[in-house]
Amino acid sequence: MLVKWMRCTVVDRRGFERGQRKWAELLGEPGFRAQSGGWSRARPDVAHVFAFWENRVFYDSF
Repeated sequence: MLVKWMRCTVVDRRGFERGQRKWAELLGEPGFRAQSGGWSRARPDVAHVFAFWENRVFYDSF
């Protein structure tokens, strides 16, 4: 399992949330398992996104 952690500083929260919904299309990508995340409690302008891939080979081929 490969877990990719992305920390994003967000200027437009609504725009970021709209953009994140478009990533739902990844569910058909070979080796992709899930994506989740949320907003930082300490910094309301920071989002954390976690993507879960079966392995590095699938991630690299994406």
